[in-house]
Amino acid sequence: MRAILFFSVTISAAALLGAAHRPGTLALLIAGMPHAAPIARPDDRVAANAACVKCHDDIAKEWSSSLHKQAHTDPAYKRALALEPLNFCRGCHAPEADASHDAPKPLGDMGVACITCHVPDGSAHAGTLAVPGSLTSAKKAPHAVLRNAEFATKSACANCHEFTFPHGRELMQSTIHEHASSGTSAACANCHMPLVEGPKGRHRKHTFEVTSEMIRNSVEARATREGSRATFTIDPRGVGHAVPTGDLFRRLVLRATVVDEKGQTLESKRRYLTRHWTNIRSPGGAIVRGLASDDRPGGSENRSTRVSFQFADSFRNKTILWQLQYEKVEHPRSESEDDVVSGGRLLLTEGRLDPQPQ
Repeated sequence: MRAILFFSVTISAAALLGAAHRPGTLALLIAGMPHAAPIARPDDRVAANAACVKCHDDIAKEWSSSLHKQAHTDPAYKRALALEPLNFCRGCHAPEADASHDAPKPLGDMGVACITCHVPDGSAHAGTLAVPGSLTSAKKAPHAVLRNAEFATKSACANCHEFTFPHGRELMQSTIHEHASSGTSAACANCHMPLVEGPKGRHRKHTFEVTSEMIRNSVEARATREGSRATFTIDPRGVGHAVPTGDLFRRLVLRATVVDEKGQTLESKRRYLTRHWTNIRSPGGAIVRGLASDDRPGGSENRSTRVSFQFADSFRNKTILWQLQYEKVEHPRSESEDDVVSGGRLLLTEGRLDPQPQ
């Protein structure tokens, strides 16, 4: 999720002189947004970002613990980058560095920084939040500030949260399309940047959090059985996108197991709820990813997902235990969805289906 900070520059004029926006930076370019008096994108990005942090220390403290800040230092990302050291990846995860090379540590450690979102094109961008008594209304900013309501909408998130594969037209991340088709009127910031009261006034929270509680509350699972058949309905709950969204390998794992009186497994079945991929050949001859199917709850028309498991008829008088988990897959080892390196699972909900009375 993009930030809504208020960029403050207190460094020397020489540090602010006209560095062109470098290739690889994912600039925030909202269609139709007017331009204020320009602030040249600084050569010394570390110093410029430090100036943001100095003046907006309360918001910067939130950002410092965020996934945006950790975009380039996250261990799972580093392992993935080692497998595929692509400019395509560096452009999002170390946007202040030259994507064609490994990011220097000071720039990589900034991750998605204050200046990444708020000074993308020479102007200091900010939302239209103005609260009496807050820092932004009580004091005049020491630089030009371009306020635009679009900065607080999904448009501000699109460049990093929806894009195609490097060599294809298929969306590698499709969160913005999912949001548009979900029917929700809530902006991304409503959930991921809630309004909070800070020591300097009211502001959008910059932890960009996606907590375990948020993930657990994003879906509701209902289970029924008829004889030896178990049926599950998984509904989205108040989310503006599919669950899970974002990374193409994230998925829900639904597992049901028939057990005997001692709890020993008799039969087990599993289903992955995700975007299912296949390799296809593009018109240019390259092998690219193609979407075979998508059975995630949410997304298009806020859909539900229904899954049935048919067990052996001889187990109709046995208990069925089930779990729904959220899994972060770091990368696949092969085309088999069972052959992956898992980045961990989170239990969302679980239950049991006892035999029906005869």
